[in-house]
Amino acid sequence: MKNAKIPLFLEQSDWFMLKNIFGRWIRRCARTYISRKRPYIIGITGSIGKTTSRMIISEILGTSLPDLRISTSPKNFNSEIGLALSILEIQAYSPTILGTISAIFQWLTTALSPRWSRSYEVVVLEYGIDQPGDMDILLDIAQPHIAIFTGLDKVHSEAFESPDDIWTEKSKLLLEARDIVCVPTWASYIDAVLEEIEVDILTYALHHTGDADISFDEYTVKADEQYIAVSSFVLDQWHEEIGRISTNLIWEVFAGYVSLWVEIAMIVAMRFEVEYILPESYIFGLQAGRYSLYRWLSQSIIVDSTYNAAPQSMKLAILQTINLRNTLFADHKLIYCIGDMNELGDFAESEHRKLALLITQSAEYIYTIGTQTQYLIDECKKIWYNMDRVIQCEDARAVWELLSYRLQQDAVPYIVLCKASQWDLYMEEAIPPLLSQSTDIQKLPRQDERWQKKKEKFFLNK
Repeated sequence: MKNAKIPLFLEQSDWFMLKNIFGRWIRRCARTYISRKRPYIIGITGSIGKTTSRMIISEILGTSLPDLRISTSPKNFNSEIGLALSILEIQAYSPTILGTISAIFQWLTTALSPRWSRSYEVVVLEYGIDQPGDMDILLDIAQPHIAIFTGLDKVHSEAFESPDDIWTEKSKLLLEARDIVCVPTWASYIDAVLEEIEVDILTYALHHTGDADISFDEYTVKADEQYIAVSSFVLDQWHEEIGRISTNLIWEVFAGYVSLWVEIAMIVAMRFEVEYILPESYIFGLQAGRYSLYRWLSQSIIVDSTYNAAPQSMKLAILQTINLRNTLFADHKLIYCIGDMNELGDFAESEHRKLALLITQSAEYIYTIGTQTQYLIDECKKIWYNMDRVIQCEDARAVWELLSYRLQQDAVPYIVLCKASQWDLYMEEAIPPLLSQSTDIQKLPRQDERWQKKKEKFFLNK
């Protein structure tokens, strides 16, 4: 309920009651839709990479299976209401009275139109949890045919006693899969659950290994004028090469994900007995703030990873940025603009302190915002990092003011990674004034009118 705007003429308890009534109604509509249309359901869960995985697998399916209609929400809908909205293809919703009425109107308009008879064959859904019991509610709405697990992290720990409890909740999706379960090879904690799964299990690798069913080889990254950098790799399925592809995704871990998603597209093609196409390249329309590269001032490069931040995704973003510099931009120095990693509960202090050990090995400068990054700063002092290179900023707009001066004054180019949790930090606000192409501003996260008003109010009250 962080984003809920409760109208002045409603008591908070009345709004909660109305929201619960709407939630029950929209879930029932989604269950009815699933039972009548019987689409093939691909469900994704995990602590990191759910949304990116969902969007990219949808694009691969749409490109490789042109004879099928593939559906997924363009929004980050993964709660009990969000899952139902995704199934019903309701693309706009806000937790307000008007937003609720609008969602009802959108569904009634769709259900009464000819579009109802032209339902999709495949839907890709994201199953997110915040507290115990959430997955049971989601599975009651839609039981997946293929269940994909992306990985476990400590985000959303506040409602769980331990990461084991988070895994227990998320693993319910795998246990309920009807056809296939897909799991990464490196996640040893899943072994006990695998013994209980009665459907086929596919393992995939996020780094090259001979142990996985689905893997990749010959991974390379090269400079590209249009996308700054592109990757290329060979797909390896059951130790047989099936082709080389290139993508605008430059994380090595995404070579593993793409390899898995191509295999799933092949499975779906066989399931529906339709033509399958393997393109030589996939150019994905990444969601804003999901590790996008932009050209900045003075030949510098900005890495926009500001959508959110969990410990594992923070670590991966930092390691990928180091690899990007070492591989293609050896003359660039590294700057990290880091904000709080929220929703970690009791793990907040330890995870921010661990972060200091990682970034101080490569950082030329470190800019921070938020209260929890004080743990990071304190750890930097303990390990004798040069504190003249650590700049604690009041907010994201203070970051860009200080950064713009440095980029204009220093003779060397930088790669600047910006990453933080979204709530009350808005690290993306450090980026727009320094972009070389003003049209790139709209590619950043939270740029619509509703978010802009919220952010202006936030910075005005600082």
